[in-house]
Amino acid sequence: MPAARSMLTRLTVIRAVVVATLAACIALSRPLWGTVREFPPAPLVALPPLPDALSPWLVALLVVLLALALVPRRWTPLPFITMAAALALWDQARLQPWLYQGALFLGAFALSDRPRPILQLVLTATYVWSGISKLNPDFGQGVLPWAVAAAGTRATLPAEWLAALGVAVGVIEAAIGVALLLPRRRRAAAVAAVAMHGLLLLALGPLGHGWNPVVWPWNLGMAALVLLLFWDETSAPRPILWSADWYHRALLVLVGILPALHPVGLWDAYLSFSLYSLNVDEAWLAAERGAAASLGPQARAVAEAGTDGRLIIRFLPWAMRDLGTPAYPERRAHVAAFRVQCRRASRPADLRLIVVRSRPLFAASRPQPEVFACRDVR
Repeated sequence: MPAARSMLTRLTVIRAVVVATLAACIALSRPLWGTVREFPPAPLVALPPLPDALSPWLVALLVVLLALALVPRRWTPLPFITMAAALALWDQARLQPWLYQGALFLGAFALSDRPRPILQLVLTATYVWSGISKLNPDFGQGVLPWAVAAAGTRATLPAEWLAALGVAVGVIEAAIGVALLLPRRRRAAAVAAVAMHGLLLLALGPLGHGWNPVVWPWNLGMAALVLLLFWDETSAPRPILWSADWYHRALLVLVGILPALHPVGLWDAYLSFSLYSLNVDEAWLAAERGAAASLGPQARAVAEAGTDGRLIIRFLPWAMRDLGTPAYPERRAHVAAFRVQCRRASRPADLRLIVVRSRPLFAASRPQPEVFACRDVR
């Protein structure tokens, strides 16, 4: 009985950490959840737009439903999961990796009698696939110098080291996930994971680049969860990887198998926990200078002058400035957002969308950019 009571207390704390992390992330990305904003939504399916009158209430309702999920009953997380999934249909950008992971966590409390091994599976898979996603030439060349610069020093990494260091970082992160499955390596892996999250917060947080604040609480939450879930865990890997529970088996497919399809373009980057890998689909809006007046202030603030005289607005900084989150890094989402922007524009013929796909598996470079006019996406 004391052991069972201790486990219930531990699960209650874990549940509270998941809810608090999601609430903080949603609060830091409030414009993402409303309907009145500048960066265009990317509907997953054709749906009538939500009334703007609902916009001020959506974040409050999400937070209330998250608070309901704290009540220790099986059904209480389901209203939040349902509403979050519905809102993602109206805008794919809402399917951020922290929301996806958090919804899977809450689903374990709602849909399983034994949530702990399911939570462990999802957290382990996050580290493994996030590490694997960094095993590409773009990560070492693009992210590591930026991360080192966050320390405020003049230290630089030799260019010839960057590719190898990038691979090493990816291997270490994936190894943390694998080591969490091994009883004798769990505490060391948990310490390494906490240290990694600390370094990420140093680079991304207010002492570093001050970039992407929405993931600051996510990193804190994951550091807490890895200790709560693995520090005293002594079971073998099998109960974490497999059980008779249908939800456990479903998540083994979702987070254990399907992310392997991302390098060949058959599964989304965010659903594969491809985090800061740089190897994702990117997009730019190209606008004739005459169309500048019809663009919003956030787009104009990040616009760059193109060599052909057009204004170039990269989706990433535009979304970060307006929504507090990155745009959803998939070609179909970029095209869907461009379609909405074309409908808003007074002169749609002045707009072009430029999409650069992620680097294919074993390819030496990215594919040639695709260019879309508004007439191409009707």
